[in-house]
Amino acid sequence: MRLRMTIPVDWRRPESAESYQLFWDDKSEYGMLYPRPSIESVASFYKVDDYYTHHVRDLRKTASVFDNMFGRVLGRVSWQLDQSVYIGPTWFAAHYGESPVSILDLGCGGGQLLAELKEKGHTVVGVEPDNDARKIAEERGVTVYAGTAEQLPDEVVGQKFDAIFITHVLEHCVDPVAALKNSADLLAQNGKVTIEVPNHQALGFQKAGLTWRWLDVPRHLNFFTPKSLQAACREAGLEPVGIEYRGYTRQFDANWIRDEQKIYDRYKAKLNGESHILPERKSQWQAWKLFSQTIFVEDAKKYDSVRVIAAKR
Repeated sequence: MRLRMTIPVDWRRPESAESYQLFWDDKSEYGMLYPRPSIESVASFYKVDDYYTHHVRDLRKTASVFDNMFGRVLGRVSWQLDQSVYIGPTWFAAHYGESPVSILDLGCGGGQLLAELKEKGHTVVGVEPDNDARKIAEERGVTVYAGTAEQLPDEVVGQKFDAIFITHVLEHCVDPVAALKNSADLLAQNGKVTIEVPNHQALGFQKAGLTWRWLDVPRHLNFFTPKSLQAACREAGLEPVGIEYRGYTRQFDANWIRDEQKIYDRYKAKLNGESHILPERKSQWQAWKLFSQTIFVEDAKKYDSVRVIAAKR
């Protein structure tokens, strides 16, 4: 592995003095923070008021807030080209049929997906480490236990589930393969596990570099492309049977741009005159430029997230 970048500070906690190193293996297309944090220290990374699991909102939807006419035009044209595949009851029926099945969501957040699937007659269970998120899930009528994909709660160990979700969780795990092996152990015969992570093959990452919104170090510890995500599944005893992508229009949203500007500003302040290592500060013009570069590219370079659907090998 080679050192790909040094992240000068946690942009969500700029008062922290710690910096982080991201190492990357070109052959496997996998990156990781090193040294690895302890499981005990990871919890402190999430002590930020604005973290998305702490609030009730639909995480599948883009805010679609564009500040001016040029932004609104960009939002409209990118939306027309956005073929993102969103997980919901319609998606679930297409993959699993209409008959009730048992579902486990490892890292269920506020439990919105499980609540929707429960309404369709499925049996649902969630696992979530964040206490605030668990409270939201419980208010939605979802059975949810404290734990993680790596450290499963006793209540689910030994059970079997027809469908398991690990969406935007694997990048947070100290040992992502262990998390995938746990899901394989919990999978019923003919069951499938769905894993979604930020896509580090995306041109959005290549252009934004350190300031990419989905980098989110140190909460994100692992960095995947479609190739390395599928390889991790196979290492854990899972065979990929499908691949999907999501997250195009939101890369041009005003909120996304503002976050990348905020990340840039906090890194620049921390670097004290060494800001030459940063990319150019994000602007609406750069968003238009990224749009022009991604109109005709393959999905693996267009979308900010990649999803693999896998079965037992």
